[in-house]
Amino acid sequence: MSGVGNENEYYYCEGKTLPVVRLIGRESLPADCIHKKRKPGEFIIYLIFSGELNLREDGRAYHLIPGDFIILHPDRIHQGTRPGACGYYYIHVNPDFLTSTRWTDDAILKEMTRMRTDSLNSNPYDREKAVNAAFYLPKYYNFAHCQKYHDLCQEIAESIPVFRNRRECYQLMTSCRVMEFLIQISRLFLADRLQLPGAQKKTFGKIDPLMNYLNTRYRDDISSHEIEERFQCNFDYINRVFKKYTGQTIFEYLTGVRVGRAIELMASSSMKMAQIAEETGFQDPSYFSKVFRRETGMSPSDYAQEKDIRG
Repeated sequence: MSGVGNENEYYYCEGKTLPVVRLIGRESLPADCIHKKRKPGEFIIYLIFSGELNLREDGRAYHLIPGDFIILHPDRIHQGTRPGACGYYYIHVNPDFLTSTRWTDDAILKEMTRMRTDSLNSNPYDREKAVNAAFYLPKYYNFAHCQKYHDLCQEIAESIPVFRNRRECYQLMTSCRVMEFLIQISRLFLADRLQLPGAQKKTFGKIDPLMNYLNTRYRDDISSHEIEERFQCNFDYINRVFKKYTGQTIFEYLTGVRVGRAIELMASSSMKMAQIAEETGFQDPSYFSKVFRRETGMSPSDYAQEKDIRG
């Protein structure tokens, strides 16, 4: 990846339809083999697991090594530049599945983080506030140092027999697995880029684990002091950074999580409102009712009746 002021290529997926997988498999090339020249007419995705693959796509050279992920464009000619032993997984998908875009490093991180925040803020029970299913993929990135790299390899490896057994709905099952693999690539790329050096990016990299913490520990009595201790940071500073990238303060976000979970419990359980309040981190039912009304415009009981989720 180049500097923050330079644009790099990324691929955008709307997420509205599954990829049409024409081929998926695992290849091991001998040392005297050189990649053939071709204009594929479809997207080709490689994940390298051994050796090296030297190729050029429309004038840009790539020296691919284990851990490298690359997307080759349907309308660009690529060819090997020199022979070499190489092992890789490959996926061929339809040419209209992805759209090429260009972003600076900072801009793509901000956009992907916004999409993550929108998703975390979404209410799965409110169809009017459905979150966009779109995501971005890097054109080229090395994942070898990432903790979940081997999981990526395993996901592809487990998809190959599904594609090859030709049983009923095998194409649909393969498409679902490939879509999951690509979403994991997008998530892992974002997580890794947030760990870049630099004071701002280092703090920025704490936002995602902080969101995860708030989404899983919302029942707890979470304080600014506890957040400082757990994330080794100054609360006022990380709160400003959190708001910069999410549009909400930490405790505004936490309130949204708690209210969203309360709505979920209204739909999925027979708990009384006082029990729901306690289950979602509100020790005082009256305060729960006040906050719920402020967030939704209705009391908890009126909301349940309006949405017809209590039968």
